[in-house]
Amino acid sequence: MTLPIPPSNMIRICEQCEHGYHINAAVCPHCGCSSMMSYSDRRAVEVLDLEVYRDYFLCKFEHSGEFQLFPGSTPLDVAAIVKILSKTTIVTFNGNSFDIPVLTYACSGATNEQIKQACDAIIQQNLRSWQFYDAYGLQRPDWIDHIDLIEVSPGQASLKA
Repeated sequence: MTLPIPPSNMIRICEQCEHGYHINAAVCPHCGCSSMMSYSDRRAVEVLDLEVYRDYFLCKFEHSGEFQLFPGSTPLDVAAIVKILSKTTIVTFNGNSFDIPVLTYACSGATNEQIKQACDAIIQQNLRSWQFYDAYGLQRPDWIDHIDLIEVSPGQASLKA
């Protein structure tokens, strides 16, 4: 069972798998290693943004790099993405409704075309995140420490027309 990450910015970093996890956990939920084999650290802050086209997917972290998917490319490095997400606080604009669900889908092995169709469903059909997770058979990643700026901005805002 994965414990939710506390609101505090302190986490444990596993020395075996290098994933971050709840400061009070006795074992790493990613590899099962004892918390005796970890160290405490502060979460870094990462801005996350996705770009999606029919034949191109980009997951860009402000400081930790980018991950691309396009026809003929190697699959997304899901382990590296999960490691970044487990060790940082992610900042997005509309991430609860778009970036996190789409990234979850991309990490499940979806193709560029499938990812684009899923994005179109979110935008054109006004698909809510819980509906998205249900429709695509995914589980919401509650363990991600995430700040969605659209929730703190006044008025109704959108990046898509």
